[in-house]
Amino acid sequence: MTSRKAILTNAFHPGTELDDPALFAGRSAQVLELTQALHAEGSCPIIYGDRGLGKSSLALQVQRIAMGDPSLLELQRTSPTTRFQEDTPPIESDDATLGEWAFGEEGSYLAFYIACSDATSTTESVLQRLINSLMSVDTGSATLASQLIDRTTRKRITLKLFEAEVTRKYQLPPPTPSYTELSTEEKLLGAVQRVVNAYGHPVLLIIDELDRVRDTSGLASFIKNASSIDLKFLLVGIAQNISSLLSDHRSLERIAVPVRVSGMTREELTQIVDRATEKLEQYGIRFQFDSEAADALASAAAGFPWFVHLLGQSALLTADEDHQEVVRHLHVVDAVRSLMTNRLAQQFSDLYQTAVRDSPKREHVLRALALWDGRDIPTAEVFRVLRRLSITKPSPYVSQLCSETYGRVLVKSPSQGIVRFANEMFKVYTRIRPSLYEHVDSVVRQASQRQYVRYAPRGRPPERTPG
Repeated sequence: MTSRKAILTNAFHPGTELDDPALFAGRSAQVLELTQALHAEGSCPIIYGDRGLGKSSLALQVQRIAMGDPSLLELQRTSPTTRFQEDTPPIESDDATLGEWAFGEEGSYLAFYIACSDATSTTESVLQRLINSLMSVDTGSATLASQLIDRTTRKRITLKLFEAEVTRKYQLPPPTPSYTELSTEEKLLGAVQRVVNAYGHPVLLIIDELDRVRDTSGLASFIKNASSIDLKFLLVGIAQNISSLLSDHRSLERIAVPVRVSGMTREELTQIVDRATEKLEQYGIRFQFDSEAADALASAAAGFPWFVHLLGQSALLTADEDHQEVVRHLHVVDAVRSLMTNRLAQQFSDLYQTAVRDSPKREHVLRALALWDGRDIPTAEVFRVLRRLSITKPSPYVSQLCSETYGRVLVKSPSQGIVRFANEMFKVYTRIRPSLYEHVDSVVRQASQRQYVRYAPRGRPPERTPG
């Protein structure tokens, strides 16, 4: 029997992708775009965007939809209006029509998911991993697509398929002499045809974390030529555009369906909280987040669902330790304070320490830059803030933060006088975590608010951190 603490801990998922439709929040427009692309013959949907915005979770939901699971489409269709829109008129949306795009048994796909890693550095290695996944299916007892049997464990596979990498190489049956030298591409197409013939369903191949593949040459061309009524590809990766994700992206111009995943709205971020409490209620555990706590989570997250999961989990467990059934603002404040020691945010904590080190002035510079509300940060405006704080020469600190020695947390834009954070998630982390040196956060925040508000809409006053 699952313990209460385990149930509470897993109400939010900061450490894993979401494959449970009941916990998936928002993204109605992207879900609709991707579902329509699955129905469109010859198309290749591509999910791209910044790190930490839930692209992998979205891909796993698309996998379920492709295999005939209508759960998410039905949830999206009946999504309630959240507390952030209580005083505003309802917004027209396509939610009511999403259920109409569900796949029936006959039209569904056999969907295979792989995530690239440092071991998949080339197109060849990506294709080999796809072959391994396809060959993990036992076609000897094929009946229905929903009754796939794993070759190794002999257990029925659920809709979340083939996560474990199969290291066995694909070997064709003894070929005739003229087919002794098959290419990897030919082996993959042969493995696809083997599965299609066994089950009578088309195959969807989902390639996640494509940005980790150092050399993607030839992949786009292969996808274009291989895509057919029996085979569709879905690509996922961290990128600002598909040209930075695929070296030969022009090959896909006619069939690509780019789906950009951007920051979530406050309504969507709050929906994550609603989904978590609904899930707890299914286990007989009644918990609520009051409106101030939910607002604080959405504000701190700045569009990144990961922060809602991370801070929401911490706040929920703290409230439970206090024997309270309502998560309040003070619990969110405690969660933000614990960011420095939260093991799931350890990589950001280490990077922050590397950037700041023993310099309060460098921390002033880092936090003033993080408070600018926009990807492109004009150093001239930030320097005005810093000079008010008696940092007369901030430029050397910016150069340091652009160097490997200090973690290369910043990158200089081709445009003169513009810098960016190398990782937008780290920018949000910097903005909301407590400062290393006393009073740095409060004085930088106060000075920035006075300066940046004068430059709207380019720079809005920074969102208030819980506390």
